[in-house]
Amino acid sequence: MYKRRIAILIFYNPHEEILLQHRDANASYYPGYWGFFGGGIEGNETPEEAVIREISEELQIKLSNARLFKRYEIQEEDGLCERFVFLSPIKESLEVLKSKQQEGDDIGLFSLEATQLLKTVPTVKIIFDEVFDYIRKMEGNE
Repeated sequence: MYKRRIAILIFYNPHEEILLQHRDANASYYPGYWGFFGGGIEGNETPEEAVIREISEELQIKLSNARLFKRYEIQEEDGLCERFVFLSPIKESLEVLKSKQQEGDDIGLFSLEATQLLKTVPTVKIIFDEVFDYIRKMEGNE
């Protein structure tokens, strides 16, 4: 039914910014675009197991505090994609994260307004809007 099943993590900070990865020219999907950390769910993995594995591979971080935000079904050019979006506060500085980065050629912190100026996959704009709305509400309650 699904062309791809993906588990992604969105790191956020108290300044209402999220961490994104710039995909290098050799990326399997959307080279040269800004996107989320994470990737395909393999075999019998659960989405939680997949996001933990992917974050370990991409940022050398042992993830322990991510929570499922939402499951999306998104029609992409190559077929229907199921995405599990997890959220986690950033615990390390951008400099430390850059030193640990194993995939992509850059990472950065971006506000909702800044994400509108980035080269991103059009379908992720829906996720941006909903995640930023959630982060704003959550930060306002603390």
